[in-house]
Amino acid sequence: MTYSTFPEFFWNVISLSKDDEMRRCDGLCVGFEEGRWRSEEFARHVIEWIPEFVLPYDEYKKISGSTMIMALIKSSKLVYESEKYMKRGEFGEVFLHMAIRQLYSTVPLISKLYWKSGLNETVKGFDSVHVVKNKNDELELWLGEEKFYSDISSAMREAVQSIKDHLNAKYLRNEFILISNKIDDGSPYAAEAKKLISHNTSLDKIFKYICIPVFITYESNLFKNHCSESKEYIDAFKCELTKNKILFSQLSQGIEFKIPVFFFPLKEKKELIDTLHRKIKALQGI
Repeated sequence: MTYSTFPEFFWNVISLSKDDEMRRCDGLCVGFEEGRWRSEEFARHVIEWIPEFVLPYDEYKKISGSTMIMALIKSSKLVYESEKYMKRGEFGEVFLHMAIRQLYSTVPLISKLYWKSGLNETVKGFDSVHVVKNKNDELELWLGEEKFYSDISSAMREAVQSIKDHLNAKYLRNEFILISNKIDDGSPYAAEAKKLISHNTSLDKIFKYICIPVFITYESNLFKNHCSESKEYIDAFKCELTKNKILFSQLSQGIEFKIPVFFFPLKEKKELIDTLHRKIKALQGI
């Protein structure tokens, strides 16, 4: 397997400001089936992404039909094994990974979870480290942030604060050292990426090639009044998305980086996390 292929797209996407390169905004919806919000189906889709999200490229590319089950079992255990799962952030990180891979064709540079020293350890730093070639065939470094909250305003404020904290020069230099140590030399763009984030490269130059995708997962009132993808639902979704984009643009004013933002409204956070946890534990028990 390689990063050139990935699972079939699941989300329904509503995009705002496609021409706004600095603040493109996408709303993501899992849809409905017989009046039911599709949490079960979406959780199954998320599981398909776990091996690519967790495993380093050298190991991931060796997966075949006969080894897929073992890869799923191993990668599921590397996500976490704790029963205290409600406040863990790994699922939000998977959502971010899925979104930028599918909508922007990014390539994972490192697998953060693979290098944990303990299975239930939380990994600090950026929530994703991907790369992608831009329209000028230059390598961009996509350093992602995600927030998986119940409240949308709190999620956005915390995301913007994390961005500001992580753009500190000392923090970035330390992160680049850790990232370089984890890059698989055989992975796509490895040598080019190492050169870009080298201590010999000026941060002024690196900043020109940094993009910060942000993924916000939150509980929404949309689902109190809608149980199908009707025109009324789509119109209400666009209205909510527009309000979210305006607030995020206000909060992130002054941050001169490209920040594509994804908003993923949930019917109920606990329902989705419980479903994902159940599927992860099922794999771990095989």
